[in-house]
Amino acid sequence: MAASRDAKIQNPNSLPWDPNNDIFPLRSGGGGGEHVDRKTKPPNTPTGVERRKDGDSDGGNGSIGFSHFASGLFYNGTKATDITTQPDQNKCSIHYWSTPAQSASREKAAGGGISGRAVLLDYWTYAQSTPGKSYDPYTGHPITFADLLDCAKYQGINILPASQGGDIQIGDILLVRSGWVDRYNNLTDSQREKAAKRHMHVFEPSPQDMKPEGSQEWAGLAQDPATLTWLHDCYFSAVAGDAPGFERWPSLETGPNGDGKGGWLLHEYILALWGMPLGEMWDLEGVAEVCRRQKRSTFFLSSSPDMIFGGVSSHPNATAIF
Repeated sequence: MAASRDAKIQNPNSLPWDPNNDIFPLRSGGGGGEHVDRKTKPPNTPTGVERRKDGDSDGGNGSIGFSHFASGLFYNGTKATDITTQPDQNKCSIHYWSTPAQSASREKAAGGGISGRAVLLDYWTYAQSTPGKSYDPYTGHPITFADLLDCAKYQGINILPASQGGDIQIGDILLVRSGWVDRYNNLTDSQREKAAKRHMHVFEPSPQDMKPEGSQEWAGLAQDPATLTWLHDCYFSAVAGDAPGFERWPSLETGPNGDGKGGWLLHEYILALWGMPLGEMWDLEGVAEVCRRQKRSTFFLSSSPDMIFGGVSSHPNATAIF
């Protein structure tokens, strides 16, 4: 009901980023046609399975499925061998998102996808409009739960769950604009080349801020218990952002198990434990502009991921309707 009330003005905005942008040569791989390469990642990388299609991988713009990331096990207790050794390799496949369960076969491929009310938190606009706020989306800046509360207050909404007196309804889709795409759109060619390779030194840092060339760093949601609890209690149907990762990178926060170790990821909870679709590198510039102009934070969103049997991720094929 909340989603249908938001679809008042037929003003579609496509959210996928242009795949011809220079940012996409992030990893070597695939040629023409559909090619699905399912393999477990090396031990020293985030645990999961990776797929490549038409030169794209989980390093590009898209929606990420449940076989991309594990927390000991993949979603619903799936093991890596359940994915890589089965004849059809469709366990946790993303094609189920675009196909009703009763029709999930190559012979019966029908509609589906993800639709609902989207809530945009435009952190980039909030940060730029706040005097004294130091923020750069091309650094490992953690966007904390307190930051999101302040951003929402700036936009005139309460992002607590409705059960706690807030505006978030069960099933809402969370979109966070960090400003990563906007910064990219204003880079020089040489800076874009570095950004495409995820190099740290897109801008000239001071000597004390110098880190090894090739280090990866970007802003995103803080990976801490407060943010995790909020995401859980809101019962979002999906989350997405405009940065290379939904969370800030690198992950330095102490995990929720209290062991004092850093490096845990929201991916582990969002994908492997909760079964919540996650999107990265979405182009939120158009919808952010409409939201600012109309002084609103919600709209109807429809996403139809590619029907890739055995696929791990896909372009979101998303449209916002105001």
